[in-house]
Amino acid sequence: TSAISGKRFKYDDYVSNSDVQRGVFDFYKRYGYVTIENVLESKTLEKVGELMDRIWETERLSPTSVPIQTHQRYPEILELTRNERVVKCVEHLLETEAELIGSMMMFREPGSPGSNCHQDNYYLHTNPPSGQIGIWVAVDPASIENGCLFVYPESHREELLPVRRHWANLSQLLTALLKSLVNKR
Repeated sequence: TSAISGKRFKYDDYVSNSDVQRGVFDFYKRYGYVTIENVLESKTLEKVGELMDRIWETERLSPTSVPIQTHQRYPEILELTRNERVVKCVEHLLETEAELIGSMMMFREPGSPGSNCHQDNYYLHTNPPSGQIGIWVAVDPASIENGCLFVYPESHREELLPVRRHWANLSQLLTALLKSLVNKR
């Protein structure tokens, strides 16, 4: 629901309406994240899903595997990072030309633990921190029940916090909390 997931923007509205573009930019600058739906066409998502299935099967990955720098091994991922629609969004938000510094895939089955709570710049050390953008593409539908990305709005304005490994259970606690909030509505 919008109370949980924040404001969402549609890609077609974003590219065709300067007021929506300003809204996307302002939302991103204020909260440190933005959701732009339908940036990738369904046929592109299907191809990425097929690639992930192939990687899963051929590399015999664990349910919590996170292969990194996948754009170096898989041309399809490199192509995805160069997708005109993706690049347009990223460069608008950064207000400059984008440069790819990394890629990864996350394989998660419903109910499996997610990532520890963290700030990406804890690992990437980008200076200034506002000069980086992470893009999350859900190949399968993501929900509170089957796993989704949690965002702490405005955390980009805070100092880097230490990553604590025991925070892994926090995603399960947040899931339970969010479910209880949704059920109260």
